[in-house]
Amino acid sequence: MATAVITRPIFKIGSKGPDVASIQKALQNVGFSPGRIDSDFGLKTEQAVRDFQIHHHLKVDGIVGKDTWALLQKYSTPTEGGPVNTTPQVIKYKVEQGDSLWNISRKYNVSVDAIKKANPDIEEKNLQIGQVIKIPKAPNGTSSRPTSPLPHPPSSGHCNHPDVKWSINHEKVWNFFKQKGFSDEATAGIMGNIQQESEMDPRKLQGNNPNKPGRGLCQWEAKSRGGSGRWEQLVNYAQKVRKSEWDLLLQLEYLLKELTVIPDTNYIRRSLGPLEDFMRLRDIEKAVVKFQEAFERANPRYTDYPCRFVFAYKIYIRFVRA
Repeated sequence: MATAVITRPIFKIGSKGPDVASIQKALQNVGFSPGRIDSDFGLKTEQAVRDFQIHHHLKVDGIVGKDTWALLQKYSTPTEGGPVNTTPQVIKYKVEQGDSLWNISRKYNVSVDAIKKANPDIEEKNLQIGQVIKIPKAPNGTSSRPTSPLPHPPSSGHCNHPDVKWSINHEKVWNFFKQKGFSDEATAGIMGNIQQESEMDPRKLQGNNPNKPGRGLCQWEAKSRGGSGRWEQLVNYAQKVRKSEWDLLLQLEYLLKELTVIPDTNYIRRSLGPLEDFMRLRDIEKAVVKFQEAFERANPRYTDYPCRFVFAYKIYIRFVRA
């Protein structure tokens, strides 16, 4: 009944219970995966709600209020006397060089699980160029990502080297932070900084010169070369977990460790504020600046914010607005 919709409570980050599970199921049904159906309104559910709101031209706030709730009911599990037409429809897609199921799912606004279900014999890690796969359409018949406005360009400054040489590392880094619950904008902000520091190369040496201190994705500095000593701390961590200090995932894990448990975190928290707040940021440039000030801490002469902004926007557009 209409009055029931109007009096529905508001659901947002921190909400729990069966109504949240219903919201998660409805989002899953329409192709905006909130992750596990766990009755807990967390960051993944909030992001799925935002994507749903963008797609349906609703107020984008990540909160399930009256209007969002009413529209989500169309995609709830059909009940007797009120079925919803959710007959799956598919389009055919030919795999191109560099494709992965994750990229394809973002492009067509469906979940990876939905693609796998439509292609029972698909090998996720062995996609072949030219291979034809089925892409299920959302229940409302849409088959491509919504055309929402692109983010604004950097507010000021000029970047002298704005090009990005894309590699599989960009996708790996993006996936790492997204799986940890970072927002699209926070992830782009972090990656804009890493692109400036190392071009997403975990073996990068500062100026390609082993006598300079910077090393790795974030150019951690070696004390033996006149730096802060953060590189030696990373090497010690790598030895403890028996991995190479040059390994991409190892460096990402250590980055997260620096943000959360290493004593130096006291400085990071003073600059960054609670990590949870940073993870929810919806402002790309703010994410760039906060991460640079809290984590990278580049010499003021070499911050080059215009390039960090440009890289962050390009990465955002690549993975969110593709």
